[in-house]
Amino acid sequence: MVSLEHIQKLISECRKLGEGGLDNGINGLIPELEIDVVPPSEFLGVGNNPAIFVNSKTYKLMHTTHEKWVENRTIVFKSYLLLQPAIKIIGAIVHETGHAFNVAAKIPNTEANACIFEIEVLMRLFQVKSPLLLGCTELDMQSYFKSRLTDYNKCVKDCQCLTDMVKLITHQFKLDEVSISEKENQPPLLPISNKWPGLFAKKPIVPDKGKLLTSPATITPEVKIIFYQLIKERFDSHETAIKLGI
Repeated sequence: MVSLEHIQKLISECRKLGEGGLDNGINGLIPELEIDVVPPSEFLGVGNNPAIFVNSKTYKLMHTTHEKWVENRTIVFKSYLLLQPAIKIIGAIVHETGHAFNVAAKIPNTEANACIFEIEVLMRLFQVKSPLLLGCTELDMQSYFKSRLTDYNKCVKDCQCLTDMVKLITHQFKLDEVSISEKENQPPLLPISNKWPGLFAKKPIVPDKGKLLTSPATITPEVKIIFYQLIKERFDSHETAIKLGI
């Protein structure tokens, strides 16, 4: 479980990286941030967000019922987030800190810019094997980025920097391929069996009486029975009765 103390350390590292500047040349000094944990039922905006950054708009709307919140200096998340895998908690905190970075750097506080910060910080932490990742492996990173791809792709329009970063992580972590964990979780293919009706079901073979009677190799007890039945049917027929004068 990720502790609140660890989250504060993670935010401190984000502040250092933000001050040093991102690869796109943008830098900003993120102020010290407050953390507020709220119940799962708490409303944090549309989309059932597990975490938010309290920007000016959010503060004006909700500060009267949340006295602890400080405008542009508070990250709020629902308590159930702490029950998620470590990489998901870390990713969510870094993303929301990205919104704080946008404000500090005086750039548009958009989802796209927060995603850029999120991806770059996570990549840097992973490259140096930072203990702040709590032992998250390459497979963990792959799983996390794959789960975030849909959100990233919603923001790539008119944002070349984010587009390039998404291409980078897709290539590095093979996000367009089936992961090992996904392969292991795939249900096994059902074996083809004649118990299952379908194209591959075996059809019952009906003996060809003509072939059975004309081939010496097929004179079996079963063939003899069929032969006698044919003779009897022929003898008992109406045509035979006329010829015999019966």
